[in-house]
Amino acid sequence: LIGGPPIPLHVEVILAEGDTDKHKDAESKGTIYIRKTNNLASMAFLNAYPQLHRLDFLPENPTDPSTVVRLASFQSVPGKLRHRYYSQNITASSDAKQDGKGIIVLLPVGSIPCQKKSGATSSNVISTALDFTNERRDNVYDDLRIFLGKNCLSFALDLLLELNNVHGIQRVDSWNKIDFGE
Repeated sequence: LIGGPPIPLHVEVILAEGDTDKHKDAESKGTIYIRKTNNLASMAFLNAYPQLHRLDFLPENPTDPSTVVRLASFQSVPGKLRHRYYSQNITASSDAKQDGKGIIVLLPVGSIPCQKKSGATSSNVISTALDFTNERRDNVYDDLRIFLGKNCLSFALDLLLELNNVHGIQRVDSWNKIDFGE
């Protein structure tokens, strides 16, 4: 939570889009990255991807102290879905240096195998994610609650489930396909 307690409460999904043949170095194809920080400046490997889409759900006024109080007392606050797009060198952007108090699920779109071959191109997966987000912007995700309601974790899980339902994104088949780095 932006401006909240110093524990990782925020979850976001990043879809990294690009030519996967260009990254045959140490980064394994098909790897899903899970990071316990939202500080992208510490993830230099992201610069191998020319396009990033960051999707998340957060309070409309995340730095307002009353937001933290309301959420801590299990009340809802107005929420907003957010999509941020980067097309060049994400780790050098001013938005890359976050407070470090979040969890990121990074899907390198184009290198993760899909079971449903039709419509499984990178642009189709990105389009599905953006459609999912935009269709829910004004009704399903208008209020945020820490428990027993919609929050950033439920949005991330709903989005990943939608991508799986539409494109059949294969689950990882071994632990080395999930990267739990810092």
